[in-house]
Amino acid sequence: MASREEKNSNINWKEKLFTVIFEAETRAGKNFDILLLILILISIILVMVESVPSLLQEYDSYLYKAEWTITILFT
Repeated sequence: MASREEKNSNINWKEKLFTVIFEAETRAGKNFDILLLILILISIILVMVESVPSLLQEYDSYLYKAEWTITILFT
């Protein structure tokens, strides 16, 4: 059975995570939003690069890994 301190630390951790993700007024929240926007832009650029056959042929494995990394982060 979890002690009161463990329960409080879980609640504090969840509250902090909620604040970072859903509250854009905090510094951490703004940084989180900026990180998401950067990841979205990188994902769009990756799809654009894949549409160029010569680049796809040369960088296929890197593009594949980068796309899956971003997909996992968003998941």
